[in-house]
Amino acid sequence: MTPGETRQPGREKMRFPLLYPLWLAVYVDILGYSIQAPLFPAIQTLFHVDIFTVSLLLSTNAIFGFICGPILGSLSDRFGRKPLLLISEAGTMCGFLLFAFAPSIELLFLSRVIDGVFGGIYPVTRAVIGDIVPVTHRSKQMANMGLMHIIASLAGPAIGGILVERTGSLAAPGALAASLALASIIFTATIFKETLPYKTATRSLSPQESTPARFQKPVSITPDVPIRRNKVALYILAQWGMHALYFTVLVTMTSLYLQEHIGLGPELIGYFMMLSGVMRIILRFVAFEPLINKLGDKKTSMIGLSIFVAAFGITILVSTWWQFLIVTIMTSFAATCARGPMNTFMSRSVSKRQQGRMQGLGNSLEKIAEIVGPIVGGSVLGAFGGAGFGAMLFTISIIPLAMSFKKVEFVEAAPEPGELEPGD
Repeated sequence: MTPGETRQPGREKMRFPLLYPLWLAVYVDILGYSIQAPLFPAIQTLFHVDIFTVSLLLSTNAIFGFICGPILGSLSDRFGRKPLLLISEAGTMCGFLLFAFAPSIELLFLSRVIDGVFGGIYPVTRAVIGDIVPVTHRSKQMANMGLMHIIASLAGPAIGGILVERTGSLAAPGALAASLALASIIFTATIFKETLPYKTATRSLSPQESTPARFQKPVSITPDVPIRRNKVALYILAQWGMHALYFTVLVTMTSLYLQEHIGLGPELIGYFMMLSGVMRIILRFVAFEPLINKLGDKKTSMIGLSIFVAAFGITILVSTWWQFLIVTIMTSFAATCARGPMNTFMSRSVSKRQQGRMQGLGNSLEKIAEIVGPIVGGSVLGAFGGAGFGAMLFTISIIPLAMSFKKVEFVEAAPEPGELEPGD
């Protein structure tokens, strides 16, 4: 087995009920955002602003998420996952409420700032997975975050569009998103238990919360190395950043690509994107689990990154909707294979005490991609058409694939008191 792989013959099915409130939190966070997504054209009409102002409103969340993601992650390493989750969820709820009832465009901007500042749900959830999930099962749980994203994205835009069309205001969709956030806060406060290792040292985790004894093994004890001096962590972050750039361009620019290059209208684009989400859900269960069980994280991620390169190469030649449908199926499978294991590699590259900060840095790279990606993707699509757009994605996607061939040694951190560690 090559370094970095986590294959385990005969992997057993494991459940992690402690993660259930987190799936709700991630679902609500994405659902709230996707409910808002179709409302931005209505904002232009309701508040009498130009397209540039609406575009700036879209990017505000990402800018402040980029700044605050590592801070929230680091705070969760110090004060615990649960307090930071509750603070993030409360901030998200306040942002949704302000978005719903804002009487001016300035307060709408403030709502997006608040949502970005308290955008710690993603990095803290990934840190929790790093705390309690054995290495051999971690990629599946990381992939479940993507699954929640897809499910929420399927329902959110339709809900938001219907509500704003029926009511003629932002109040109903914003209030619905806020009420869902409140439900998430209640679940986290009542069901979720702290997972930060030194916080759990004073209590014994139940069999349902902890790693079963059959997965225990001795691990090497190494001192914490600051991430800025951790070459493995920096390498993994660089790979993740390049992947996040092309993946964000693909996600954010698909609708514009289908409109400008393929000639589809809004309704058909909606159906197309819904089909893409459904395909990714199906592939998550039908193909991803058997593949990662057989090949392990390293090879599965390399397969995913390779499929991205192949799919973008085909995109250069695409001229019809059914050809791009093939590309969409390929990229859906590629995302399922690559993103979960890559998040696992980030969690394995640092100690247990650095999970929050590492995931916060990864989240910041995604936010940078959300800021830069649409600008770059839109400029290339407008200037060079569909072929140029495909060539750009193809070129960028080669970089993380090439980086995946480097052999990376992950040295697992020593177990904390009261914590159980996985075996091979």
